[in-house]
Amino acid sequence: MRWAKEKCPVAGVEALRPSEIERRGQSREKVNPPARRRFRRPTSDPASELVFAFALWGSSQLIYALIQLLVAFRYRSLVPLMWLLVILGTLFRELAGYLKPVHFAHTPPGAIGNYIYLPLAKLMLALGLWSGRTEEH
Repeated sequence: MRWAKEKCPVAGVEALRPSEIERRGQSREKVNPPARRRFRRPTSDPASELVFAFALWGSSQLIYALIQLLVAFRYRSLVPLMWLLVILGTLFRELAGYLKPVHFAHTPPGAIGNYIYLPLAKLMLALGLWSGRTEEH
């Protein structure tokens, strides 16, 4: 193996190809342990990553709820816009579930709630637009 050793362009040190390391009978971890530790990606268990994803989703829902409260008490003319955002959010979640279905042992409550929530949100949007027009006249 004539080209087994190469110069590392960054540090100028001699680097071995993986095939040369295995031929010598060395472990890849023992060749350069400080560099291996320095460039190793941190690993975490999937459960903590799932909790983190739900924490992000919950924090975005909290911000959305605060904006809805602000609109309900201060900017009442934007209430139909908020109902439109609720409808779009529900439709996009339905689309995501259709494009990438997840199979559960039973139907989750959120899936059943969408059948009630979506028509109710459409009704509230229509009432918000209708009541806004009657106040102007």
